[in-house]
Amino acid sequence: MAQKTTQARQMVDRWQIQRQMLVDDLEGTLHKAYGELPNMAWIIHKGKIVYKASWTNARSIESALDQLLWENKQVAAGANLATFLEERQVRRVQDRNAFMSGLLQAGPRAVMEFIAAAEQSWGAGPAKALKDWWLASRAD
Repeated sequence: MAQKTTQARQMVDRWQIQRQMLVDDLEGTLHKAYGELPNMAWIIHKGKIVYKASWTNARSIESALDQLLWENKQVAAGANLATFLEERQVRRVQDRNAFMSGLLQAGPRAVMEFIAAAEQSWGAGPAKALKDWWLASRAD
């Protein structure tokens, strides 16, 4: 567990992460319960999931938190709010080599678990590039 905590601190420093970093147990209990991608984001408010993203995106999280604050103000003012589901696809800048190299610093198991989660979440096609990278990096 000490090694896992040290690696999390190194990741925060390396990527200059500004948010709180949580470290799961060695079995990955929460990681498995909330999706197995390595950079998912969740906002849980009063015991309910109000935001879920397969990839952490600060702009999207800020938007979701602004919405939540607005809703809380409306409820406090006595408004009756109706719940609805909103879905959207957001794009991000991708540097696969930098990400995978960083992930490899967490160990081969982290890479293999990410590839398996990517295949389950996105399908075999998108995961193929990750598998090819992994095989090439192991051959070096």
